[in-house]
Amino acid sequence: MSPNKTLSPEELEFSIKTEQLGKLENLLLQLELEFNSLQMEISTFQRRYVEFIVKRMYELDGVEVEIAQYLISTDPNNPEYRQKLNKFREQVDEAEKAFAREKKALSKSDFKPSDSLKNLYRDIARKIHPDLSVDDEEREKRTVIMAEVNEAYQNGDEKRLEQILNEWQYSPENVSGEDVGSQLIKAIRKIAQARKRIIIIENEIKILKGTEIYELQEKSKESTKDGIDLLIQMSGYLDVQIHERKQYLEFLQSGGK
Repeated sequence: MSPNKTLSPEELEFSIKTEQLGKLENLLLQLELEFNSLQMEISTFQRRYVEFIVKRMYELDGVEVEIAQYLISTDPNNPEYRQKLNKFREQVDEAEKAFAREKKALSKSDFKPSDSLKNLYRDIARKIHPDLSVDDEEREKRTVIMAEVNEAYQNGDEKRLEQILNEWQYSPENVSGEDVGSQLIKAIRKIAQARKRIIIIENEIKILKGTEIYELQEKSKESTKDGIDLLIQMSGYLDVQIHERKQYLEFLQSGGK
């Protein structure tokens, strides 16, 4: 384009939108990187937390249940003993449920899709399947989307399938034409998509940073600066408690000798 050429209103607006889109895409890239890194860090820390802390707390609560049961056997009408037993039983039950959910997440349950789910999947596949693409770049994009479609279908998530279909139908890539007007519409849609995704990621980051496990992870990072592994330190305290409570249980069972 000649530098002396006067831009049409559409061309001028397209230039403005292109610059705006570039800034939004850079911000989106930074947020995506921050969110993905944060997820990985928390996931890694949480696995260590379960291994070092949760399992020991579960074991300690189990010992406390045994102690409370023994004390109740010696004084059935004591409300304090009964209260403690109920408390520790609840904690053990919650831990068992958590372990069960964790185990279930590792295995797939029987898949029995409804007719509406099947029909929705077929409709999406007809519109989005990678085999419908006209070039390698489009095929790669469709492959990524179809992976999400397959995951939602396997999970029986009909709402997610409908969301994917709506996003596809209103995607900038589905606007035909290479003229300035068409390109401007694409840019406007891309800007809307970027803004929507930025809001979603910022909210997801905020939620992650508001969790207890994140706060504990940050404390752990601070303790590392002083050469202390916070989880190992906490697990050591729990080991001492478990040992002491087991000794107390043995003391009770031996008649206080």
